Amino acid sequence: MKSHSEYQRTGLRLFLVATVGDTHWHFLRGQVPYLQSQGFEVTLVASPGEMLDACARRDRVRCIPLQMTRSITPLTDIISLLR
Repeated sequence: MKSHSEYQRTGLRLFLVATVGDTHWHFLRGQVPYLQSQGFEVTLVASPGEMLDACARRDRVRCIPLQMTRSITPLTDIISLLR
């Protein structure tokens, strides 16, 4: 198993995906800066909206707005994943 310092040297990218920005805002408070301090390049992915923008400002993190639905829609989910 790799240590934190080994991960820092590899420059791993971490994409945190949720359907809405509210999830990132409420559940990841403090986590993104910590992960960044450990050498991870963090990107948040969620449906576009004010909460995703707020996360970008609060955590100084790259965010990718990607329209997603909250319901189970296999075809739409595959299209979102491919985007």
